[in-house]
Formats: sequence, C-alpha cells, structure tokens
Amino acid sequence: MFAPFTSLRQDLRKACRDFDPEVLTGPELTEAIDEFVGIEKLAAGARLRAAKHIDQSAVGEDGDGSKARWLAKRTGQTPKDAEKDLAASEKLDELEATDEALRNGELSSTQAHEVTSGAGADPTAELELLDTAKNASVPELKRKAKKVRAAATDAEEKAKRAQERRDLIAGVDEEEGEGWIHAKGPASAIAEILALLEPWVQAEFDKARRAGRRERRGALMFDALLAALRSAAAARKGRMTRAGPDGAGTTVPGGRPGPVGPPVRILVRVDAAACSGATPSRGRSVRSTASGPSRSRPSGPFCHRPPSI
Repeated sequence: MFAPFTSLRQDLRKACRDFDPEVLTGPELTEAIDEFVGIEKLAAGARLRAAKHIDQSAVGEDGDGSKARWLAKRTGQTPKDAEKDLAASEKLDELEATDEALRNGELSSTQAHEVTSGAGADPTAELELLDTAKNASVPELKRKAKKVRAAATDAEEKAKRAQERRDLIAGVDEEEGEGWIHAKGPASAIAEILALLEPWVQAEFDKARRAGRRERRGALMFDALLAALRSAAAARKGRMTRAGPDGAGTTVPGGRPGPVGPPVRILVRVDAAACSGATPSRGRSVRSTASGPSRSRPSGPFCHRPPSI
C-alpha cells in the first residue's frame, strides 16, 4: 500500500537534490514554486486525512501517550498546531467538500484548520469558506471563519467560555532582552481594565508632550500600566505617589494611604474680594494653577469648606 508513496518520495528527494534555482528565469522560478506548493498541499491533505486514525497502538509510550505530542514530534510542528491537525481531521467526515479539496491538494494545512473550524460550527458556511480559502488571503479566511464561529455561538456561551479561558501569562525573550505579557478574558473585563487605565495613559501622553517626545500609544500604555501598579503598591504600604516637577514619580511617606491616581493639573478661578470679606468688584479674580493633590484652607464669608464625604 505504501510502495507508491515510498517510490514517489525517493524520486522527489532526487529531484529536489538536483534542483538548481540559479539557472532558472523569473517565470520558471514562479512555475517551480507553484509546483512545490502543490506538492506540499497534496502531502498536507493526506496527512490531515490520516491524523484522525492515530490511536494508542500507534502512539504507544512515545509522546507521553498524547496524540498531539506524538504527531508534533513526527512532523516538527508545535503541539498546538498538531492539535489543530487532529481537530480538523475529526471534522472531515461531515465536511465532504473540504475532504475532497484536501484529496485534490487545494488547501494548505492552515487553510484546512480555518475552514474546518468554521464549517464545523456552521456546516452551511463550508462552501463559502472554501471559496475564500481558494481565492483570498489567509488573514481574510481567518476573519471570515472567526465571524462564522462567533455567529454560531450564543452570547451566554461565549461569555461562559471566555470566563473559563481567562488567563494572564508572561515570559522573557532572552535573545532580544524583552519581557512580554499576554492577557485574555471576557470582553467586558478587558474593556473595564482599559477604561481604568485610560487616565494613566492620558497622564503619560501629557508627560511625553511636555518633554517634546513622540511616542506610540502602545508604549504609553505600557508606561501607564507600570505607573498605575507602582502607585497601587505604594498605597498598600501607606505611601502615596505623585509626579514631581520633572514628571518623574516620587514617593511621599504618610501615616495613611493618601489619594492615589494619575498626575492631574487643576485650574482654579477665585473671587478674591469674596474670599477676603471685602465688597465684591466686577472682574476681580485670582487664577491659580496647581498640580497633583492639594489642600487649602478657605476663608471669607463666601468660602465654606464642603462637608466631608
């Protein structure tokens, strides 16, 4: 049964070893790449159709008994991509058009993942997804498949799934010296986090503008998140943070947590005559500018301290 594939592999290996792209013209290279892609798609289709038949007798002790790990080890994929192969393969019995497209080498494994995930949720979308796979880009196919899956799942189920899958992970790219954070959860929770962070983002924007710096919003959001968390940590220790004259954060000891928040600038217009007890005169006022939390002691017949809340 495997003799034709073994022979084909040997012939293909020889052809690939003898292949010399240096001697080809532009049109010939284009034709060669199209042939290679066709071969890859045929092989991917056969692999996907076979994946669902992998059982414990094939896996054995190799791969910790996991089909995905076993397949990943054999193919050089990540376990996550191997899981996508297995999920796509399991759906092919109910998706005849997709199965036929794989037999004919019309889909890459990535295209097959998207078509089966979308058509598995809504079989009536199968032909439309196949058409998109054959005639549009992979990003467009992913957008359409995602839209199909979303429409096939009710809001309550999506919210429940998002809550169950909520997660926050972090890591370090040692080669680049960069750390990273990835968070996901219910859309409403993410929206709340961003709304709470926005005042801090605006404070960072104002700081950058005063310093004459042009920064990406993503960079400002990173700085804002760090500033907010530092301020919250200081508040828990009975200390409050505020921006110094140079815009840098300074920590001020206190007997109890003080008001904590992004730096703000307050403009106050005061009727000087009213506050001094003198006869008010038209247009007489004092303009005061203050930054950050401040305390003042009002005086005069028209200046009353507001009740404590």
